[in-house]
Amino acid sequence: MSGDQQERKSIDSDEDIVAEDPVAIGKTRTNSVDNERDITRQSTKNDDQKSIPIIKQITNNSLSKKLGDSHNNILSPAKLRIVLCAMSMSLMFAFIDQNGISVVLPYIANDLDAQLTISWAGTSQLIANCCFQLLVGRFADIFGRKNVLVFMILMLGIFDLACGLAQTSVQFFIFRAMCGIANGSVMSLVMVVMSDHVTIAERGKYQGYLTAFIGLGNGVGPLLSSAFVQHNYWRNYFFTLFALVTASSSIIIIFLPNSKTNISMKEKLKNIDYVGWVFGSLGLILVLIPINGGGLTYDWNEPKIIIMFVIGGVCFIVFGIIETKFAKLPLVPFKVFRSTSLALIFIQSFCLGVVFSPLLYYLAYYFEIVRNKSVLITACYFLCIIGPHSTFSAISGRIVSSTNQYNPVLWTGFGLWTLTLGVWAGAIDKNTSLVGVCFLMVFYGIGQGMTFQNTLVAALAHSRSQDRAVVISTRNTLRSFGGSLGLGFSSLIFATSFTKSLKNDDFINQQDNLQLKQYLAEHVYSKIDLSHISITNEQHEYIRDIYMQCCKDVFTFWAPIIGVAFIVSWFIKDKGLSTKNEQKVEDEQKFEQNDNIKGEEKV
Repeated sequence: MSGDQQERKSIDSDEDIVAEDPVAIGKTRTNSVDNERDITRQSTKNDDQKSIPIIKQITNNSLSKKLGDSHNNILSPAKLRIVLCAMSMSLMFAFIDQNGISVVLPYIANDLDAQLTISWAGTSQLIANCCFQLLVGRFADIFGRKNVLVFMILMLGIFDLACGLAQTSVQFFIFRAMCGIANGSVMSLVMVVMSDHVTIAERGKYQGYLTAFIGLGNGVGPLLSSAFVQHNYWRNYFFTLFALVTASSSIIIIFLPNSKTNISMKEKLKNIDYVGWVFGSLGLILVLIPINGGGLTYDWNEPKIIIMFVIGGVCFIVFGIIETKFAKLPLVPFKVFRSTSLALIFIQSFCLGVVFSPLLYYLAYYFEIVRNKSVLITACYFLCIIGPHSTFSAISGRIVSSTNQYNPVLWTGFGLWTLTLGVWAGAIDKNTSLVGVCFLMVFYGIGQGMTFQNTLVAALAHSRSQDRAVVISTRNTLRSFGGSLGLGFSSLIFATSFTKSLKNDDFINQQDNLQLKQYLAEHVYSKIDLSHISITNEQHEYIRDIYMQCCKDVFTFWAPIIGVAFIVSWFIKDKGLSTKNEQKVEDEQKFEQNDNIKGEEKV
């Protein structure tokens, strides 16, 4: 019986007694008051017990909100242009470092005697990128965006220098892993910084500008690295990156404003989810290593492969429990997955990474081996993707900002991307007109440019301002995780198709071709150099055929992955570019800025 019901019953009893015995009135009312006090005390006790987890949740949310909101700082247009220039330059160098390596890896493999293991250069970079992405969002909240960004840029430059000095393949793989940590952190932090300093209405436009420089980095990277390997030496490519990357940090140090919180450093360090990061990183490492090493470094039926998968899965489960039940400041707030639209955007980011990361590796196979183009000319063909990517990133960003809608752009972009990959998988062959190939690459670049950064704009629209850094880092972690899986599975598909052809094709198993077969078998996971071997025209055509078929098998794997992202985009709710709370915060900041300007004018 509830307190209200008992109170009404007591009052009814009092009214009945009034008519019969006035003396009993005092006693009855006294009993009623005592009962009411007992009920109140019990209710208070129950409320206190229920409030314990609520208070804990409020405390954690307030800490997260203080950390997140402390970085909001809408800049004037003049200052914003300088910050945009600095962030764009940092992002461009990060993608030059990430994608330029696709061209130089075969030459590094020859120098370091790593023909069968060179794929680990890209894999180690992406695995390290994934692991640290979990932590960089919270580090940015705690130590300040500027401090962490400058540290990571300098770290990238130092380990680029180390890559140029590496004497063994193991050293090179380790240094690329460290570059992956810095590289991924720079990519995330640049996006976080811009979202801190631009208005909600202009977020799509400025994120589009950033993506244009991503495309520029994707194009300059292969061009720069191919120029070095063709006319100079691959080590000098990394020495040049060291100089460019470290020099770019000076602009950030001078012009980027820093942010501070009233929370003590001790309090911030105490709340970092160290245990969750350890289990999350172990899960990523133990899952990605067998995926990327299965069939190459290890046989798929080896016990260690199964053991790594099992332990990795357990680590992910423990990580989820820690994040949802125990972490005061979770690395990945699982509450963000309660939003169906945000969860779907994360799926899109994963699918995007699966295809985006290995793309240039296999296009290089197509142009250099199937179409007999030089490294430098191949890099020039990449511009058919890079140019449209950069152009339509900027255009689509302005469309999103002006229309306050992102879904039409995502539908168009993923639709073009899916269509292009489907045509590549089904219609492209070794004799297809290069004009037609370039035409398809242009449409591919348009689709990629319209989706790469606008998925981030959509994710920010479905998240709270205090979760901005961790939403961006989670999105980029999933993209990098998808990239690691994409590299691993693409390599596995390519190698399986390649070795199957070597085993079953009658032509390559003829006595006159056994030497060529042995050479190809030794270069399953690295690009062959036809200038180093003497082959007949028939053998040359066989090599073109086998590489064409293997590339088409990889394209066939990619097409449905992007198709999933296209289908998912139709179920994302388009709610505009901001939440009411975020708009309120922005309006308050504008009001304060206007007051400051008026005060300065009066003075």
